[in-house]
Amino acid sequence: MTRQLEDEKGGLLSGVLRRWRVRAAAPLIAPPILDVGCGYTAPLAARCKPDEYVGVEIEPARLARAKEAFPTHRFVDAIPSGEQFRTVVALAVIEHVSDPDGFAAALVAATQSKGRIVISTPAPVGEVVHHAGARVGIFSRDASEEHDSVMSRDELLATFERAGAQPLRYRRFMFGMNQLAIFRVD
Repeated sequence: MTRQLEDEKGGLLSGVLRRWRVRAAAPLIAPPILDVGCGYTAPLAARCKPDEYVGVEIEPARLARAKEAFPTHRFVDAIPSGEQFRTVVALAVIEHVSDPDGFAAALVAATQSKGRIVISTPAPVGEVVHHAGARVGIFSRDASEEHDSVMSRDELLATFERAGAQPLRYRRFMFGMNQLAIFRVD
């Protein structure tokens, strides 16, 4: 898929939202990082040395584009089994999975002791706005239709606590439409 086609599918403001999420998360990450759902732009890869970054992308065309953009970085199509990272990042990913508890457990398993997990996800009110904006092409229609599990603050925190992570920080951003949560794994 060409960049133009992928960007068109994304909606007019999808790139703005992606950059906003990265700006919110970037100060919270320390290498080595596992970037789950890195997408075709893999914006966190640009902030890391190649040996300090692994990007995960399950969509083959996006994975190929990320590898093309950052040929010295490592990209895979699944969370690497048996490897652990100081920071595990999943920006705008958990709302796309049908089993948030299993996803949270996989992220915890990939996090080193004393490491952290950085998550962003729409707040329920943000989901309503995103869905309405997707209908008119402002936001990604595909992403909106693929949302399986939009969680409240309490649901998000409880999901990661059940997986064995301890909440460190939580805040809303994007005018309250999005959530950013940081968890510690002991």
